[in-house]
Amino acid sequence: MIPFARPCGGALLVATLLSAARTPAASPAQFSDFSHAELRSLRGSRRSLHEELLFRGLRRADTGRAYESVRVFEDAAGRTVYFLSEGFENTNMRTNERYRLAFRIFGFAPGGQTLAQLSSPQQDASDSPYEGDIRENDPRLDEIRKAMQQGQTPPASIRLRYSGVRGDYLSFFDLDGREALFRYREDRFDRRAERRIAPIIAGQAYEVRGNFLGLLASGQWIDRNAAEFGGRLGIGDSTLVFEFVDARPLRLDQALF
Repeated sequence: MIPFARPCGGALLVATLLSAARTPAASPAQFSDFSHAELRSLRGSRRSLHEELLFRGLRRADTGRAYESVRVFEDAAGRTVYFLSEGFENTNMRTNERYRLAFRIFGFAPGGQTLAQLSSPQQDASDSPYEGDIRENDPRLDEIRKAMQQGQTPPASIRLRYSGVRGDYLSFFDLDGREALFRYREDRFDRRAERRIAPIIAGQAYEVRGNFLGLLASGQWIDRNAAEFGGRLGIGDSTLVFEFVDARPLRLDQALF
């Protein structure tokens, strides 16, 4: 078992202690590479994250379900992660020591802390990111952006993970943690639009259909027909924006709509 870690914002994670001798065949996704918003897009997914985290001790904390006994860790940025006790039964951990963990996010505490659980070595070895829904060879948003720079039309649908509502938009993320926005209503009085998106579940993956509208760049709206559109398309901090058509769930146990 290797000590080491860092702080983080709140969320529940599924994790596994990794032995010092174990070396993943491929470079695993690091918890520290994701912003808090991007972590929310991973909630309930099957993606396993790895990180060296600083153990802060045991605590009874509000997880949103009840006050539960959790192990408190921090990442290097000071973000807090609550781990459920499952999987730690036979481990002796010392406060302020660092440990390399493999885990999955399943939620967030009311205070914003990430909630996690250890993943088993078998799960960690067999899982590819988002196995069973979004695939590694599915187009990423940056790839779509580059294709548009070359004059290609955006695809009619994109496989993405749903994060939540942002004003008049639905927020989705790809495997790289890049965000796309889909406008689903004209204003807050559009009750029909609210009913239409009610079945969409945060953390689940969908094949999302939409018509490309333009970009949001540093809070500025840039229409796809605007003169400056081509120049801003290659800027990494801009967000692709679509008109929402529909979303087909990629998991068969979720009802279609």
